[in-house]
Amino acid sequence: MNDVNNLFSQLDQTIDETVSLSQSIEEDHEHSVREAIRQMIHRLDDSTLSSEELANAASYSPFHFDRIFRSVTGIPPRLFLSALRFQWSKRLLLKSSSTATEVGQTVGYSSFGTFSTNFARFIGLSPQQFRAFIEKKMLGLEEIQRMRIALRYNSPSNVEGYVKAPSSLDGIICVGLFPKPIPMGKPIGCTMLFGPGKYAIPNVPDGVYYVMAIAFSWDAPHDEYLHPQHALRGKAIGKLTIANGITKGVSDVTLRPPRFYDPPILISFPLLIQNFIDGIE
Repeated sequence: MNDVNNLFSQLDQTIDETVSLSQSIEEDHEHSVREAIRQMIHRLDDSTLSSEELANAASYSPFHFDRIFRSVTGIPPRLFLSALRFQWSKRLLLKSSSTATEVGQTVGYSSFGTFSTNFARFIGLSPQQFRAFIEKKMLGLEEIQRMRIALRYNSPSNVEGYVKAPSSLDGIICVGLFPKPIPMGKPIGCTMLFGPGKYAIPNVPDGVYYVMAIAFSWDAPHDEYLHPQHALRGKAIGKLTIANGITKGVSDVTLRPPRFYDPPILISFPLLIQNFIDGIE
């Protein structure tokens, strides 16, 4: 009997040590990613910053660093860096008198053509179109609350799921389908809810997508839904695959507070609102 007890005691100790080691490794990885993100933020204007340099600073090989960064953030370091640059570009376009060319140079692009093309790919509009759109269609949360858009679709929905959120949430939830694991560009499809619950997105073409959601409280400042920093957000586990109209994968989303390693949310809320309104029949 004592031998059995000793065996279980040793097993428990081994499990505790394994869990402790796993937690230590996870903390080390998060620390490395945090430092990498900090370097990215401080060197947004440096077009020479490379993944190799970030890996060297973290004392990892480029291959190992890429794996670690992806495991923590969900996307590769180069994509994260680009997202940070275009997040900052959006701020400069809306909060400064700088020309689009000057904004591109500020975030490390010597060629305006390259900056404009990539801005459109990440944001969904060219720099000039983005600035004009926000200035002309500056819908606020107050207006959306008064509108209370009816969620009626005449077309069948092939993407349905459930959004879980704190019961204290008083605001609007945006749900979108994106071709990459980061909310960038125009969503393939989107919808909105006025509280936790079931959502449906109609007419989604065959493809592989990521389901992501973000919530804004009614009293959120305008700057928050243009450049979300504190909003609850969440992503469905894994990919959602649609083939021949049949959907496979997890579509439920649980909203949570932001984390330091969350990729920037590049799509602007007014643009998402407009896409949603345009899609209602």
